[in-house]
Amino acid sequence: MNDTTFVEECIVKAGGGFGRFQKIHSTQLALLIYAADLFVYALVFFSLTPALECPLTDGDGNTTWILCSREDACDSKTGFRIDEDNVNTIENFITKIEPPMICDENYTFKSSMFGTTFMIALLVSNIFITPFGDVFGRRSMYIVFCGLQTIFLLALSLQLSTDKINYYVVLAMIFLIGLFSSPRWNISVIYFAELSTLKYSKLIFFVSNLAAASFALSIGIYFFCVKSVVPGMYFITALHGYATIHGFYLPESPQFAYASGQIDLFKASIRTIAKANRVEVDVDELVREREQSKDAART
Repeated sequence: MNDTTFVEECIVKAGGGFGRFQKIHSTQLALLIYAADLFVYALVFFSLTPALECPLTDGDGNTTWILCSREDACDSKTGFRIDEDNVNTIENFITKIEPPMICDENYTFKSSMFGTTFMIALLVSNIFITPFGDVFGRRSMYIVFCGLQTIFLLALSLQLSTDKINYYVVLAMIFLIGLFSSPRWNISVIYFAELSTLKYSKLIFFVSNLAAASFALSIGIYFFCVKSVVPGMYFITALHGYATIHGFYLPESPQFAYASGQIDLFKASIRTIAKANRVEVDVDELVREREQSKDAART
């Protein structure tokens, strides 16, 4: 029996791989992983170009506003306006940034930088930050990264709540959100899997993927009905805040604790899972038997 199998056996004896603890906490953790996805899915709407109208004046001097392209609107000598009633118009970064960027000569590049900045942040974090979970533990890093994401999401939400927002401030906020999004996601996936057994973690992961698909659908429905990024940003921020608080109620990953030699922390994790599952388990005896088995194998 290897160490991974031993830890899973302890989890089973603490109430099973899908006991009360896993149903309440592991499932929540798995679902909250995809709270970050809501921001990713929404990025395309955050930078959506609004519908524009240009004035058309007939021979009698009557003016009619008609839909026109961004290029025609910016070339118009008689001005243009945003069609607020159009289904494609959303209160987002493009409509709020000052000075207005719709007619900026680098508009295509600047608008694409919202998503690009997020992806650059993911790349940087995957290389330099995600490994922290293997050094400092799953639980602590999960709480730290969730908390930092909550702070920067709230900062961006507050910025969007004002009448005018700065382009570079928005890019900085997106970078910081992305910087802690990837390690939070990667550590979360490992974390919830290690709080259960391999058999049931696959089930939880399947359910959470279904939830992710529904989240993607809900984003489209949300913007069709609300047409503003502001309430949605506060909702995403609240989800991350809840995820941060929820982390304080979780034990450290038993797999990480045992693999890193933190036996007392491992015992505490198993006891927490057993308590939530309302069963009793003599984890001291399990560890003692395991050490005796390893000693016998070495001799």
